[in-house]
Amino acid sequence: MRRRIAACATIAAALMAHLAPAHAHADVGRPGIAYASVKNGRSNIDIVSAAGSPHLLIGGSGNERAPAWSPDGTKVAFDSNRSGNYDIWVLNRSTHNLRHITNGAAYDADPTWSPDGTRLAFVTTRWGNLDLAIVRVGNRHVHRLTHFDGDDMNPAWSPLGNSIAFTSTRGETDDIYTIHPDGTAAHVLAEGPYADAFPSWSPTGNELAYQSYRVGGYQVRTVGADGSLDRTFAKAGSFAGYPVWSPDGTDIAYTDTRYGRANLWSKPVAGGRAHRITFASGAEISAAWATAVGASH
Repeated sequence: MRRRIAACATIAAALMAHLAPAHAHADVGRPGIAYASVKNGRSNIDIVSAAGSPHLLIGGSGNERAPAWSPDGTKVAFDSNRSGNYDIWVLNRSTHNLRHITNGAAYDADPTWSPDGTRLAFVTTRWGNLDLAIVRVGNRHVHRLTHFDGDDMNPAWSPLGNSIAFTSTRGETDDIYTIHPDGTAAHVLAEGPYADAFPSWSPTGNELAYQSYRVGGYQVRTVGADGSLDRTFAKAGSFAGYPVWSPDGTDIAYTDTRYGRANLWSKPVAGGRAHRITFASGAEISAAWATAVGASH
């Protein structure tokens, strides 16, 4: 398990690492993409709109990572070590209120919302290795989702509500699996001799984008929810990864290291040129696209 955490950290370190805690600053009413921005060894969560420059959303003296918008766009879940240990937190954009959702000695990270906004799936070490768990946001009750050998991580809840995609090391390589929210029907979706990670559902729930290490470096690929039509979407020579779909399904944003820095790029799903979203001197990773509803709040 600790080997797996170290392996994930190595990827992030190659992109300038991603981690940090502190105060919360909510910018109410601006649509856009939230993401972890790493500078000088620390990570804050920034937000960038389609027609604006990046600015701070959540930041402070520690590490803030892995932002995830609630389905209605009013809240942002994220992981942070501001309390001394990595836990799950939720920021209400309107009230600026921060809620400490998980709290304990275990490592809790990488939240993803259920479509109804009542639960969060996340990664935890509370049972030894990296497993997936689900917490009810209202009462903070946690129950275990995966019980398998190897490490499970990078959960992504389907917008249809019936499936959670995730990365697992239970096979010979890192592969993409899906599982029902009740813990049944786990099966592999994308497997092979390559390291696959960071699945992201399309808004329809019919496709996923994911990061894959192939000959020549990391690339973004798409695959049908039934495992069909697995194909290359974007590659950048050394690294293209951490994909996320736009709410309308027309674009996929991802981290790309072309020009020597890890910045956010976006590319139309139907085909066409990728365009650059951020122009940072650090590393921009783990993006989350706001919903249209949340953009109006």
